[in-house]
Amino acid sequence: MFTLTEADLRGEQPYYRLRDTKDGRGVIIEGVGRLPASVDDVFSVLTDFENFKEWMPTVVRSDVVAREGQLVRVQVRHTVPLVGTFDCRSKYRIQENGPAKVLDGQVTFCIVDRSQTRYCVEPAADGRAALVRYFQSCDLGQWLPLFVMRWMVRREYRSAATALGARVEVVQRKARLGTSRAASEAP
Repeated sequence: MFTLTEADLRGEQPYYRLRDTKDGRGVIIEGVGRLPASVDDVFSVLTDFENFKEWMPTVVRSDVVAREGQLVRVQVRHTVPLVGTFDCRSKYRIQENGPAKVLDGQVTFCIVDRSQTRYCVEPAADGRAALVRYFQSCDLGQWLPLFVMRWMVRREYRSAATALGARVEVVQRKARLGTSRAASEAP
C-alpha cells in the first residue's frame, strides 16, 4: 500500500503524490511527512475522532457513534467547495505494530463509498521526529469530474498536513502546561 518513504522527503515539507486509479474512476493520494513530535503525540491527534475538524479542512463535525475494541465508528459532516455539505459514516481500526501505529479507515456510507485510508505513524530514522505516511484511494464512480477531484485533493492535502502539525503542537503545549501546573502544585 505505501510506496513513499522518508527518503522521498525534500526538506521539512510534506511530500505527496497523486495518481488516477487503474480503472480511471477515482484517485489515489499518498503522502509522507515528518513532525517534530513523538509517535504517541501524533497518533493521539489522529485518533481524537471528535476533533477531526481541528485539522481536517473539510470536516465541520465528527461524532463517535460506537467503540468496539480497536474498531471505532464515526459520523462525519463535510463541507467541500463545489460539492456542498454531506455526511459520511466511517469506521476506523486502530493497530499498534511495535513502534509503529496504524489507523485504517473505510467510508461506509457517503458519496465516496469506496474510499479507504491508512495512516502509519512511526519513529523517523533519526529518532527525533515522527514519520507520518498516508494513503487514500477514493473511487467516485464518475459523479465528479476527475480534474475537479484532483484539484480538491491537492488543496486539501496541503491544508491537512499543515493543520495536523499545528494540532500536534497544540496538544504538546497543553501537555507541557498540565505537567508544569502539576509540578508547581506538588507539596
